[in-house]
Amino acid sequence: MKIFQRLLAELDKKTGQVDKKLPKFVSSKSLAVIHFQLAKDVCMEAFSDIQQLGRFTLRDEGKTIAFGKVLYIGPPKKKSAK
Repeated sequence: MKIFQRLLAELDKKTGQVDKKLPKFVSSKSLAVIHFQLAKDVCMEAFSDIQQLGRFTLRDEGKTIAFGKVLYIGPPKKKSAK
């Protein structure tokens, strides 16, 4: 299962407003809004609700590739009856 789902927008560093919608890529040290889905359950909250649980770091092969704040958590998926 892939973690990264969709790159939604690139933000202007000074104003925080949307600079580009649905960009193909973002450069290093830029701000972006990204939709991703995790393979395992992780305890998270929106940053506005609980700051300690509203931060994340993505690492790959021992290197930090992204970090940020959780802006929104979607509704839970319904579990299928077995």
